[in-house]
Amino acid sequence: MIPYFIVLTGYAVAWQQVPWASVALIGNFAITTPETQLMLPYLYWFVEAYVQMCLLLVLLFYPGRMRRWLSRSLFGTGFALLVTLPPTFIQRERDSGFGFCL
Repeated sequence: MIPYFIVLTGYAVAWQQVPWASVALIGNFAITTPETQLMLPYLYWFVEAYVQMCLLLVLLFYPGRMRRWLSRSLFGTGFALLVTLPPTFIQRERDSGFGFCL
């Protein structure tokens, strides 16, 4: 995260404005566009997505009940996530209108 925030600081200095969407790591939710200088260019979307995925996994498996379920059935948990999550993201991409999915 330190290199990301160094890049973020460089853009903030160059633009003389803090890109708040990128500071909050929500720039990939299409809240704004890079042209408004409120987020980093699209080149850095993967950093925000990675942090969001890590937070999602932490929140998903933080409760003790979920950790016990995971420890009882590692294969079953992985298979359930494999089956349910990709269709969710594919549908989200289709709904976004970017047209990457055919």
